[in-house]
Amino acid sequence: MPPTRLPRPWLAGLLSLFMPGASLFYAGQRRRGLWVAGAAVGLIGILLVLRLAPPTVGSIAAFMGCGALMLAVTIVAAVAGHAGARQARRDGSPRSSWPPVLALVVFGVATGNLMLRAPGWVGRPFYNLSMPSGSMMPGIPVGMRVFMAGGTVPDRGSVVVFRPKPGSGEQWVKRVVALGGDRVAMRAGRLYVNGVAAAPGSPVRELLDGHPYDIVPMPAARLSQGGEMAERTVPDGTMFVLGDNRPDSMDSRFAEIGFVPLDRVDAVGGVAYWVPGVGLTLRPLL
Repeated sequence: MPPTRLPRPWLAGLLSLFMPGASLFYAGQRRRGLWVAGAAVGLIGILLVLRLAPPTVGSIAAFMGCGALMLAVTIVAAVAGHAGARQARRDGSPRSSWPPVLALVVFGVATGNLMLRAPGWVGRPFYNLSMPSGSMMPGIPVGMRVFMAGGTVPDRGSVVVFRPKPGSGEQWVKRVVALGGDRVAMRAGRLYVNGVAAAPGSPVRELLDGHPYDIVPMPAARLSQGGEMAERTVPDGTMFVLGDNRPDSMDSRFAEIGFVPLDRVDAVGGVAYWVPGVGLTLRPLL
């Protein structure tokens, strides 16, 4: 057998990065390689389904778990392929021919690309965001990292990512407190929607359509700076947004932002997965 047909260990390990199982197939262990490749395709399919699902604590946890398992399969396959290629060289066993190996690699790259791009194709892109300001404190502190998904319609009390200006690439995070046809007002620092106080009990905890969340209330000395607002009716096709940190938020109370058209919404709801000072966590945005 010509030496040039012997597998190269470094190449066997590298092939696994493109498609787990291709390394073993290349090293001459075709059956094991196909089994590992099949398992990888199954994991990619599960990851694709989870990518298309709404971001919940369960779906994000499952996605992270499957992602970690996929990484483990890739590493184990790379190590096994490298070892298998070294053994094949010692035994003088030939490597597999290139066409089926390349077919596995191309298939692996294609399915991985599908998993990454499919959410955008169906109108459900994912956003991995870091909160840049304190306007949503105390619930969403500066530096908190969140997963959010597009393609959904906001309801009152939900957290949204939106573009503050038409055609702007800038994204802001605020809370929807009123939608088209609603009446919204601020009285003595308190939020009223359709004549009903959003905080019927504690002034630091509001409740809208089943969404409970904490706020930083307006201090009495600053009520004239956003704590008082005559009742307004939200036009159809728009929303009224507020930051939870009422003294330190530029939002719909001010003319610079005003009513935000719904077509500027990029994402609704999501899951926080990293909190500064706490570390890795999984909890829904409230």
